[in-house]
Amino acid sequence: MYNAIGFAGTTIILVVYFMVQLELLQSSRLSYSVLNFVGALMIIVSLFEHFNLPVLVLEAAWALISLYGMFRTIRRGDRTPGHQASQ
Repeated sequence: MYNAIGFAGTTIILVVYFMVQLELLQSSRLSYSVLNFVGALMIIVSLFEHFNLPVLVLEAAWALISLYGMFRTIRRGDRTPGHQASQ
């Protein structure tokens, strides 16, 4: 079960990153940070079965950076996932 959660989190992060590369999603959107945060948390949950300190550090940093992105985007006024923040 933990591996499935970890794979799902990894898939979310990779798909979101690929969508940014294809210019289907902008990294300034709230949905980008939310999906990265959820993916990182899912990978952290997968570590309950097989702990790995470097992965925990990486995913904790990924989640914190994503939280920063979410708060920054919300503060600018983009409160809906997928909404283009005005600059």
